[in-house]
Amino acid sequence: MSTALIGAAVLCCCSSSSVAGAFFGGFIPGTKKNESKKTRDTVDNIIKEIYSKGFSEEKCLEFSTNWKKLIDGRPLSEIFVGSGSSQRITDPEIAYLVSKHKRIIRSLLNAEERSEMTKRPFPDGVCISDLKNKIDEKVTLLKNQDIQGCDLYDDSSHLIRRDWSSALIWDSEKDKSVAAYRYAHDALGETDETIRTMTTFRETLCKN
Repeated sequence: MSTALIGAAVLCCCSSSSVAGAFFGGFIPGTKKNESKKTRDTVDNIIKEIYSKGFSEEKCLEFSTNWKKLIDGRPLSEIFVGSGSSQRITDPEIAYLVSKHKRIIRSLLNAEERSEMTKRPFPDGVCISDLKNKIDEKVTLLKNQDIQGCDLYDDSSHLIRRDWSSALIWDSEKDKSVAAYRYAHDALGETDETIRTMTTFRETLCKN
């Protein structure tokens, strides 16, 4: 399954009217449609937990497993028909999820794709438990000129420590996912100018 194609597909807006009949028509217990609805509800609950608690390895893996159940080995051309603004999603359960959680589904699928490209187990280095709070703690220390916050960095060229840099954070204020390095950069009030002039906390407080 190419998550790149799925990632592109979730960028579209799906038509609620095209799937309304499937949502409200009811499912017969024990049928494949009923199982699909149960899997959709599971994914829905996983994403709601990510909204409230942030990305974690456990939740990312649960999402990946259940998303693949929804796809069920089908060609994506059977699910995502057409392209651009005219694209529609034929599977009512997937259409429902995309209509509610487009941003976060796109983030998770892109993260999985990156893991596949680097040949690392999904979601190694991408989904880290409670990372927002960990970064917030370091940011507070740095702003108070406390060098204990300097372990936000390492000796790599990344904006923040390598093992956190590409991880995902759910920013509830902005209602979207952001890369950890970008979240830390903004939380510290740093800009392209402070990086260019080497006046970041890393350069002024944490430089050895």
